[in-house]
Amino acid sequence: AENDPFSEDVQAELQETLDEVLGDEAYDVGHLFDYGEPNGDAGCIGCVCQTNQKGQGFSTHPFEDTYGGEFRNDYFDLDYAGHEIGHQFGAYHTFSFQNEGRGFNAEPGSGSTIMAYAGITVMDDVQLHGDPYFHYYSIQNIRNVVDQLSCGTSETIFQDTFTIDAGPNQLIPIGTPYELSIPALEGENITYCWEQLDSGEITSDNFGPYNALGSMTRSLPPTSVPNRSIPNLNQILSNSLIQVKPRVGDSWETVSLVGRKMKWGLSVRKNLDDYVQVAQDYLELTVVPTTSPFYILSQESPSLVWKGGSYQTIEWNVAETNAPPFRIDAVEISLSTDGGKTFPIQLTESTDNIGKAEVFVPNNIDTTNARIKVKAKGGIFFAINSVDFSIESRDLILNFEKYEQEICDSDSVQFDFTIERKANFEASFSLELEELPEGIQAAVSKSTFSNSEDSGTIIFSGLNGIPYQDYLFSLKAIFGSTNEPFSVRLKYRGSIQTPPAMLFPSDDSVEQSLRPLLSWESSQNIDTSTVQLALDANFENVVLESTSVQSQLQLAELEASQTYFWRVKGENGCGASEFANPFSFTTNSVTCVDVRASNLPKVTIDATNTSFGTIISSIEVNYDLKILDLDIFVDIEHPYIEDIALYLEAPEGSRYLLTSELGGDGQDYTNTVFDEEATVTIDNASPPFTGSFKPLQSIQSLYGTSSAGSWKLIVEDRYMEDTGRLLAFKISFCLEGKTLPNQDQDTIVDELDNCPEITNQDQSDIDNNGIGDVCDLFSSQNITISKNDASCPDKSNGGLRFSALADFSYKAIINSDTGYQKTLNFTAFGNSVSNLAQGLYSICIYVEDFPDYEYCFQTQISSPEPLEVLTFFNQGTSLLDIDLSGSSRYWIALNDQPFYQTDQKQLTLPLTQKINRLVIKTDSPCQGIFEQWINGTESASVFPNPIQENATLVLPVNAVVQLNLLTGSGKTIWGKQHNSNQGNTVQIPMGTLNSGLYLLQIEYPNRVETLKLLKR
Repeated sequence: AENDPFSEDVQAELQETLDEVLGDEAYDVGHLFDYGEPNGDAGCIGCVCQTNQKGQGFSTHPFEDTYGGEFRNDYFDLDYAGHEIGHQFGAYHTFSFQNEGRGFNAEPGSGSTIMAYAGITVMDDVQLHGDPYFHYYSIQNIRNVVDQLSCGTSETIFQDTFTIDAGPNQLIPIGTPYELSIPALEGENITYCWEQLDSGEITSDNFGPYNALGSMTRSLPPTSVPNRSIPNLNQILSNSLIQVKPRVGDSWETVSLVGRKMKWGLSVRKNLDDYVQVAQDYLELTVVPTTSPFYILSQESPSLVWKGGSYQTIEWNVAETNAPPFRIDAVEISLSTDGGKTFPIQLTESTDNIGKAEVFVPNNIDTTNARIKVKAKGGIFFAINSVDFSIESRDLILNFEKYEQEICDSDSVQFDFTIERKANFEASFSLELEELPEGIQAAVSKSTFSNSEDSGTIIFSGLNGIPYQDYLFSLKAIFGSTNEPFSVRLKYRGSIQTPPAMLFPSDDSVEQSLRPLLSWESSQNIDTSTVQLALDANFENVVLESTSVQSQLQLAELEASQTYFWRVKGENGCGASEFANPFSFTTNSVTCVDVRASNLPKVTIDATNTSFGTIISSIEVNYDLKILDLDIFVDIEHPYIEDIALYLEAPEGSRYLLTSELGGDGQDYTNTVFDEEATVTIDNASPPFTGSFKPLQSIQSLYGTSSAGSWKLIVEDRYMEDTGRLLAFKISFCLEGKTLPNQDQDTIVDELDNCPEITNQDQSDIDNNGIGDVCDLFSSQNITISKNDASCPDKSNGGLRFSALADFSYKAIINSDTGYQKTLNFTAFGNSVSNLAQGLYSICIYVEDFPDYEYCFQTQISSPEPLEVLTFFNQGTSLLDIDLSGSSRYWIALNDQPFYQTDQKQLTLPLTQKINRLVIKTDSPCQGIFEQWINGTESASVFPNPIQENATLVLPVNAVVQLNLLTGSGKTIWGKQHNSNQGNTVQIPMGTLNSGLYLLQIEYPNRVETLKLLKR
């Protein structure tokens, strides 16, 4: 320990110690192994044999599992020492939870190989410790350094080198599993490792099927099996093709649901005694944005049971894979009996990729774990049905030599079969045909088949005259109380007298799509159709001849502005018809236009600690034409171009990543063109990226969509400290059809536009006169004026609002009978005038561009009528009748209950108390509040009592009285005569009186009532 030269600056001390003790020439690479907290640093990348750098690597470890498990040597030897020495030999990091911009961050999250960060990225950990192998990229990195070294010594080995071929580039539909494979190499101790090579920042949070950039699949250790399924088989069999936000221990594998490119590398290792030979190759996958995945539709019930010796139908969603760009014409179908782990039984080697096939089920299978696999013939994508189902063998089957036969205008057909029995099954059986079509008879070679017989025949006759179509004949073998069903299929055909009727494109049609769908009438007497496409009516220059099992054919892209001739003939096993008389059609022209953004230059917005800085530049395109090609041109100044990410947003909202965080500390995108057909991808270029490059995310899915709408370039600045400028943004379109004149910003060309000078995408025409509303100035429905009445007679809060359908500048001159005058300008967006009193208003509207235009009318701004309430109380029934006027809605409260709303003009209320208080009001405060007290007794009542100010006297209904207020000593101090037409309430003035007892004397015509009042 006293001679230990290391303290804190381990790297510098190690370099100095090695150089002093050993000497620079005595070693090629130096590395310190130490006990301590888990740590390490290479000091450099690719510095073997480089003086003053080669001896700075170190690795420290406590030599225990930091996660509490049993310690393994790999946790130090590979996760730390091997990792740092890998750096010294030139290997870069392969994890992708951070993007280091070198193009090698291809393992999602922490990664799991030696040059990854397994177990130390927390939420992004794929697993807790690394696996003992180098990634595809790491091998290449190290090779590139070692191949250039001159300091080492070479040793000759007597072993032939070898190469591999990862196979051709492939197309796969979205959301569909695929399998990467090569033929197994001869020899022993050979391993295969397929790894996705797409670099990009992929964390746990953003991992998923919608990433256009970066890896969708983790690396797995080399295996002796030369193939790999994506995603893994467990996910496929559990119908979990998609994974998002994976955590440690999850599979980190998903299919893609977006169109994109994917690069896959294969490393094959030959493990020899003292060394390993490695060969590498890669291929590129293109995920085509089909409308749906390729998947199996049938065999979706776990209760399904297939019987051995039967024919079964398998259906699948083709997902456009039988059309360009795939052109997968056939699929192969295989069977698993172990729940999908293996598929050793081939049900059909090749069948048409039309979404449906019939297969024969062998009779030597008994399983409850059957699965079906449909795989593209000549492709790598496949589908497995969603659930296990059952297959049961049978004691007896009839194996027909030809399950399906096609005959031509024959009166009979013979089906030969062999009899297959299980061992120990010796019962005799008879055959019974189920109900046959009218006129058809069936003859079985024997009435009973004994154990000694191994074949038989069934002859169907009486076929002449039956319709040409497919017939399924069902029969059953009966033995004892048991029977087994079987069937055969007959395709009854005749000579085709007339060719199919051609439907589309119709004859002499013009402006047809460059990828037309040819269609013709189907017939049950036709099995296939041959289609010819030529440049001349005599078909001397045939450019396409194709056979279709359907009554349509999707053509690949044709030449623009070209006249084509097409014809079709029907075929079956009996022969073929003549070709139909040809139709001609002329394809659309192609127009290429450049559309530029006009709102530039624009300064970029710098990123912050919490968000990216984003600017948007837009281009409005008013040509509603199909896109054949588009290129995006940008010109951007920025001092640190790696800050920048660019997206193209299409009018329907989909975004496409053009470039992201490329170019390091370089500057600018100068005259950069993103072109799907370019040969170089943008991530293989360097600043200032001048020229044409493939974008990071394919934009091919935009081909065939409409060009119309708002196209946006989204510029994200993802790191702080620098800003730049977007100088130019242009889209170059090649469109199918002519870009006819279109003066406004809608997508309807002038010759079809009902208002060609003003944008009106909806083409609304309220009076159906052929002139769009936005320019139909003289329409009687053009001008709309609405009014708001004054809320009260003494309020000036009425208003008028003006609007128009036609897009012109209007002037309204307003006069009223009260002397009000005003001139108001308005457009199609409308305008209003307020603070108007009630009165009669005269209005005339003019348009400056049309001197003869005048539109005049009058309107009355009103105010509410007074609130009027009439009541009648029937003492005999205790019912109060009420008549209301002055409003459309009233609020009524009785005896201090909450107000309720009514729109009735007449109503009757029961009065349940001796003294009742009725309150009525409206929505308009200026109409006042009606209040009435109704006394339902023969006696008067006073409230409040005791009294502080005035008292309210409520008299019996229709009372005529003399009122006298007396002091306690009997002196009269106030009096009043009250008649019935004055209501039934009287205010008694007591505010100025002294405190004490008072008497209120009420003299009726025939009696006197005295009430005591206490004044406080």
